[in-house]
Amino acid sequence: LTIFPNAISIKPVAGPDVTVIPWFNIVFFVFLAVVWFFLRAVWMQFRERTIDPALEEAGERWDAVEDRVAERRGRLSRWLDTWRAKKR
Repeated sequence: LTIFPNAISIKPVAGPDVTVIPWFNIVFFVFLAVVWFFLRAVWMQFRERTIDPALEEAGERWDAVEDRVAERRGRLSRWLDTWRAKKR
């Protein structure tokens, strides 16, 4: 029986200078870090192989569309310039 309400059990130790190393916690958090870095590497590789090329291709298509629009706008403005009075 103990006066501490959260205590489940009390174990006697050899003395007041005993150092308890939480090995389970250390191993658990190292494992979490390894899993985190593994998942990050998987995500970066997925992004590099799948998402980045798709975005690059979409950007190239957008640039091509902008070029075509600019060309047609240029032709239209040149045609309209033939209707305007010539500067002398």
